[in-house]
Amino acid sequence: MTENVWLTITGEQTQPDGSHEKNTTKSRARHVVDADGTHELYFHEEINGVEEPVENRVTIASHRITVEKTGKLNTNLVLENGRTNACLYETPYGSFSMDIVTTNVACLEVGERVHARAKYQLHMEGEYCVDCAVTIRIDPMTSG
Repeated sequence: MTENVWLTITGEQTQPDGSHEKNTTKSRARHVVDADGTHELYFHEEINGVEEPVENRVTIASHRITVEKTGKLNTNLVLENGRTNACLYETPYGSFSMDIVTTNVACLEVGERVHARAKYQLHMEGEYCVDCAVTIRIDPMTSG
């Protein structure tokens, strides 16, 4: 597998009133594949209002996606097929307790490319908030 890759992450949120929001980021990332076939991606993220870049580590396995952020923002989001996982989202403005109720995780590998998707519900402070989906695409640098 190629170590230097383009990482494209698309997040989607559907509010209870039906309104829909979608955002996409594309970053250069370092890609490592563990002995068990888990994909690990490391990259920096510039976030508005946060003076230092946030360090990110994304892991993708057939049944699980994790997103770890460290720096001025800290979280360890675990999306695991059919499971509910708690996480704490820490920002310079305060911390938020979240439960992630994952309904589906899928991963497809074709040659040097990887495409993963998860669907989940976000519950904050014990209350349902929003339906979410995340799509993660890994492409070799040579593909633009």
